[in-house]
Amino acid sequence: MKIVFHSTAWKRPAITRLSFRALERLRGQFHDAGHETHVVVGVSEDESRSIAEDFGYHTEFTDNEPLGKKFDETMLAVMKYDFDYVIEYPSDTIVCEEYVDLVLDEMEFGSKVIQPKDVYLMDSKTLECRLMGLLPVHTNSARAISRDIIESLYSKKGQCYRRKEGRNLDYHLHNDIYEVCRVHPVYLRSQTPLVIDVKSDVNMNKYSEFVGKRKLIEQDAYPVVELVGGFPEIVP
Repeated sequence: MKIVFHSTAWKRPAITRLSFRALERLRGQFHDAGHETHVVVGVSEDESRSIAEDFGYHTEFTDNEPLGKKFDETMLAVMKYDFDYVIEYPSDTIVCEEYVDLVLDEMEFGSKVIQPKDVYLMDSKTLECRLMGLLPVHTNSARAISRDIIESLYSKKGQCYRRKEGRNLDYHLHNDIYEVCRVHPVYLRSQTPLVIDVKSDVNMNKYSEFVGKRKLIEQDAYPVVELVGGFPEIVP
């Protein structure tokens, strides 16, 4: 299997380095299983470019806004590679060790869009975690998409990500995939979340925005939880 990771970076250098260290661990797991990987990072300032290049990643320099254009320019750079799947990997993401075996099973089965079902939201300052149950919300953290889906989007819409949009790109891409290809994602089955989304002051959706929100039944929409799973960059 040939896999390319699609990432974008903007400021938050410490979190970006942490995320890329986790990505190198993932790439090692894929390599040990006999699979080839590459990484393309869309960057908009010199520090992020330097960090990505220190890890040996290909960088695509583009404006940070609109964000949809940045994401799409990065995907166009991804499309220059020979690959079977692209995995979206935001530079504030940490993916657990269990992810690799689960996603490879679905890739080998031929699933077209594969994504985690739940995500930990982590406060970068306190390391407190909250649970974001994603169904029916959609995330681009560790979402794997087959090449033919991306090719269909470019063929039918002339873009993968909505280039004029600045928010909700993960949700829009989910809808566009269904509109063009009539494909719903396969959700990876796991007892605990497979992904950490590390929240900082630079994030569009900051950690504080998830604190105190309530569901109709007066329980926390994003409850505080203990971090469980194979995240050696956080819990050695």
